Amino acid sequence: MVDKYRFWKNSAIKSDMQKNARDFEVAVENLERDFNIGSIIRTSNAFGVKAFHTVGRKSINRRGAMVTDKYINMNHFSTAEEFANYANKNGASIIGVDILEGVSKPIEDFAFPKNSILFFGSESDGLSKSAQSICKEIVHISQFGSTRSINVGAAAAVAMYALSLQLK
Repeated sequence: MVDKYRFWKNSAIKSDMQKNARDFEVAVENLERDFNIGSIIRTSNAFGVKAFHTVGRKSINRRGAMVTDKYINMNHFSTAEEFANYANKNGASIIGVDILEGVSKPIEDFAFPKNSILFFGSESDGLSKSAQSICKEIVHISQFGSTRSINVGAAAAVAMYALSLQLK
């Protein structure tokens, strides 16, 4: 915890973070109760996102969040369609992050729309077909080694950083 929030109550920290939230949100398709979800929550907190969403299973593995989930707005949606309705109602663009040959665009060349929601899939399978169908765009992180992909927690950090560079 940064010194600014030392000795503050959880509710006061959450309120202050919302007042200073950045103009983007993060969502994860929760198909496996993956340990990475907690790590992505922690990274979302570090980047000051407006909200964190889970789509699919309601129960999540919070261990990697290291209590940062207490200071961020958390929402759950049972289906991708329910999540898409939320995004549409709030004028947000869902931007999927996954390596999809012939579909995804390199993140380093992508201009994120205002009020973006970065949407990540599961560690093993990426975004499901129903998740892909609600994305305005899908981006990938260019890679140059022998591995097919990086860990979804690491990918989330890279994507949040890339989007943050474009915020004014």
